[in-house]
Amino acid sequence: MKKLLCSFSLVTFVGLLLIGCSDKTVTPVESSAGSLQKENSGSGSAILRYESEGAYGFYDEDTHLLLAIGINDPSSFCSGGGGMDWFEVKELLLPNADPELRRLVLQIRANDVTAIIWQADFPPEDFCAFMLDNEPLASGMVNFMYSDNDCWSVLQGNLNSNAFGYKAQGSLESTGGQSYNLNFFDHITWDWDRTWIRENVKIQLVPNGN
Repeated sequence: MKKLLCSFSLVTFVGLLLIGCSDKTVTPVESSAGSLQKENSGSGSAILRYESEGAYGFYDEDTHLLLAIGINDPSSFCSGGGGMDWFEVKELLLPNADPELRRLVLQIRANDVTAIIWQADFPPEDFCAFMLDNEPLASGMVNFMYSDNDCWSVLQGNLNSNAFGYKAQGSLESTGGQSYNLNFFDHITWDWDRTWIRENVKIQLVPNGN
């Protein structure tokens, strides 16, 4: 089984949780109230910048670690009352002779966003139930980055490979006071019609002082 089917990325819109095990959600976070700036660069290209609340989740089938990024209040998050951190979003719309086939390059980043990690034998079917019923292994703050070189590739049928991925690094601490370094990446590449998919995901939690 491809790792893509075993790992998952969850994307949250305000009041809504989506978990997808074998697909990419086209818009990783939904625009919320925040700063908005649009820059036109000519020839049909444009840059859109804004801030948005969001949250992401990942599972590594090799280490059996479950990682949530951007959830600062699990109870509020699961009840639809928020509980999410803010992310900076940059959308770069590239020009094309056919406006229906323009490419959207997407970047989402944040410094010092919440990360929570659990040990889990399998990716949970009900993420919120698992998160509320199980003590995390560690939590803390991380720097996060998401990038996508052709966010609309699946919708528009652009005849190119689509590469997108996530990464995060930071320091976490257990309830018992053990500190850890977190290194995480999840990189996915597929062709325009998804006849082949390649994914490389790693959640590494290294104890400090050992």
